[in-house]
Amino acid sequence: MLEEAGVNLLVHNFVEHVETKDNTINYVEISSKFGRHQIQGSIFIDTTGDAVYRTCGR
Repeated sequence: MLEEAGVNLLVHNFVEHVETKDNTINYVEISSKFGRHQIQGSIFIDTTGDAVYRTCGR
């Protein structure tokens, strides 16, 4: 179902930074064993259980 919807599921990554403007996420910087990456999208879903996106964007 996620694949059909075009969802890119990223696991085993750490959120390094969340760039926001006017209470909207512009991009998220993550790090993994493959390096650091900037992710852009129209929808971000925080499934960390710790509200990492919310606290990093401040």
